[in-house]
Amino acid sequence: MTVAAGGEGDQAGFAALFGVLDLLAGVAVRVGGGWGVDLLVGRVTRAHHDMDLFVPSAELDEALRRLGAAGFSVVDDETPCRVVLASIRGRVDLGGIDYRRGGHGVQADASGDIEIFPAWGWTERVVAGRRVTCLSAEAQRLEHRGYPTRPSDAADLASIAHIDEPARFDPTVRRVEDDEADLVEGIEEASDRLLEPFGAWPLPASCPESKAAERARTAATLVAGRPPVGFARVEVVDGHPHLGQLSVLPEYGRLGIGTSLVAAACDWARRRGHRLITLTTFADIPFNAPFYRRLGFRHLREEEIGPELRQVISDEADLERFGRCITMARTLPDGDRSAAADGWRSHQRA
Repeated sequence: MTVAAGGEGDQAGFAALFGVLDLLAGVAVRVGGGWGVDLLVGRVTRAHHDMDLFVPSAELDEALRRLGAAGFSVVDDETPCRVVLASIRGRVDLGGIDYRRGGHGVQADASGDIEIFPAWGWTERVVAGRRVTCLSAEAQRLEHRGYPTRPSDAADLASIAHIDEPARFDPTVRRVEDDEADLVEGIEEASDRLLEPFGAWPLPASCPESKAAERARTAATLVAGRPPVGFARVEVVDGHPHLGQLSVLPEYGRLGIGTSLVAAACDWARRRGHRLITLTTFADIPFNAPFYRRLGFRHLREEEIGPELRQVISDEADLERFGRCITMARTLPDGDRSAAADGWRSHQRA
């Protein structure tokens, strides 16, 4: 989508941004942050601390070479995810993005935490006769979620409040695809950061044996969105489906995605003839046990816990130091038991 905004009089206001873009001519640069907001509205709305620019990972070295030749020096290096540079021209926060099939971009840091830039999240603006690619208003609104709002964030959101775009984010739940396994892992890492305010982060790393057992138990992995922004992993424990993990990227939280994933996992199990689905979770964190309780899960009685589920609980014992953990279950309505003949294992990574 291309929208003409602003006139020649805007050139002076955008001079700092355009000057850096000129240095990177020929590099596929895209603009986010506050300058991206300004491009959307066609005028400079506030003073900016830095320029949030994104380039393909394969072009990051060339972009750094050019900025270095122009007098920029590196002040923070998190290659290949992010490099911050500064000069008398200003400060540039340069992010490397790995573009995947379909044009979706992924930015991953050393910890495995990821940020996803969907193909639909970019748009073009023409300001002062210059065409620039920037984050769309829909993407900007999502990017401003998942962390406390600062005054500058509130100002940015107010600046684009009038921009009415057709929604392009599709949260449909589907089966995971083979080339999305690393995204699922990154979503889990990013989602775990939501536990930090509750003193439950970083979570202890699972030992290789526990990870291998988890993979062996996995019967289905369901994801929401394309590219995925959340997932539910359904395992089989004591012959019952077990919700081993539910994770949603923080910026896509409170949009009903977690609820949709739980509903899809329950429906997947129900249609295969199962009457019960279990999970383990923190008892007192609002988006853990209280969330599942609202979705019909109840505290599982001690006598209902089978030997394999007891082993899962034992494997997760280290989590107890962050808070009380409980085991929960939800009774499922009668399903199509003919589907159960397919068998759990035939649905590995379904």
